[in-house]
Amino acid sequence: MRRSATAIAAGVGAIAAQLPLFLLQEQVSTLQAAWGWSSTPQCELSGAAKCSETSQSLVDAGATCTPECPAGQSASSSASLSCPSSGGSAPPDNGWWSICGYTSGACAGNMAIGSGITCTPTPAATPAPTPAPSTPTPAPTPAPAPAP
Repeated sequence: MRRSATAIAAGVGAIAAQLPLFLLQEQVSTLQAAWGWSSTPQCELSGAAKCSETSQSLVDAGATCTPECPAGQSASSSASLSCPSSGGSAPPDNGWWSICGYTSGACAGNMAIGSGITCTPTPAATPAPTPAPSTPTPAPTPAPAPAP
């Protein structure tokens, strides 16, 4: 009888030691995204502008982007924009967890940057005015010849 009581106590103890893992298992699995994005998070420049550094509207997290418009257009701002860095280690990670998601795999979206930047047609250069022709200076009137 004593042997069976000891065996039962050991079994209950072993189960009790595992209880926290069973209860917290679901919460632990959501933390796997901290190391799991299979693609580098990227920012996307809005509108027709592209980043002069990449010639695309996308730039990797932690990089900068200088807006540039297609030929014949001017950007409303040419100030350099920063795409927030991502360590992926813990939320909010500069806002990336809400964009990329809390699971492993590719980052689920792109962070928008430069929302106020627009491309507008560059005004045509105004030609310089053509100078008016100068008025010729009249020839002097000859003085009358002296009388004899």
